[in-house]
Amino acid sequence: MAKSLLLGELQRPRLEVIPSAAFTIPSIASVGLSEEEAREKGLKFKVHRNLSITWASSKRIGEKHAGYKVLVDERDGSILGAHIARHDAAEVINIFALAMKHRIKADDLADFPWAYPTMSSDLKNMVR
Repeated sequence: MAKSLLLGELQRPRLEVIPSAAFTIPSIASVGLSEEEAREKGLKFKVHRNLSITWASSKRIGEKHAGYKVLVDERDGSILGAHIARHDAAEVINIFALAMKHRIKADDLADFPWAYPTMSSDLKNMVR
């Protein structure tokens, strides 16, 4: 956007990779496409969804309500969308947005050696 304003170079932002969050209990966050939007675009994708209350990161804080949904493109393994309802959802959704912007694949997120047990380390479970 700055290039558009300062240099006159029209640069359109990729609005599909702008994360949003609501700081509720649990917090909720989203980036990218919903299942309905992905279907409308004719995309073939896998949906990874589950509750995460049994994970160490949730157990250590006594989280009672937590879940996620991640859409992964069947063609190339890219992240199409991520939707999270749990503690620190906003922090984790930022990582998904970064992965989407830089086209980091789901398998690469799963294989990364995250610090454990952190909320971001749970990405590996969300994309498998």
